[in-house]
Amino acid sequence: MKKITFIVFAIAFFTQLSFADRHTAHYRAIETANQLEAKGFSIHSIPGRHLRYNHYRTYNRFLYRGTCYGIIGVGDQYVRDLDVIIYDKYWRYVTADTGSSHVSAVDFCPRHTGMYHIRTRMRGGSGYFYQVIGHRGYTPAYSRYYY
Repeated sequence: MKKITFIVFAIAFFTQLSFADRHTAHYRAIETANQLEAKGFSIHSIPGRHLRYNHYRTYNRFLYRGTCYGIIGVGDQYVRDLDVIIYDKYWRYVTADTGSSHVSAVDFCPRHTGMYHIRTRMRGGSGYFYQVIGHRGYTPAYSRYYY
């Protein structure tokens, strides 16, 4: 019986740690979103996810010419290096922030309206990250359905 109690306690403890890590990343993402809003950006998306070392998550977004986007990946305390890379609809490299930090930011103004692939890759560490995507400029009202 003591062994089962210990196992239940251990699972609860590690679940709580995992929640704390996610909370840290989410809090950092909210701070980042507030900073973007202070600079005139409208925030559209803050999805979160856990990534292991050298894994990635790709978000497909319809982006508009004449609109500038701030795309920021924010990691928790266990994330050492997070990269954001943008590809066009044909998977051709467009731009990236590949610095070595738990925060990765790209300021991007597309030349053409269309689908873009926003890839966030964990280059160092392992943990939770949130992707903050904001825009400034013209964006049709129906674009919200793509986020």
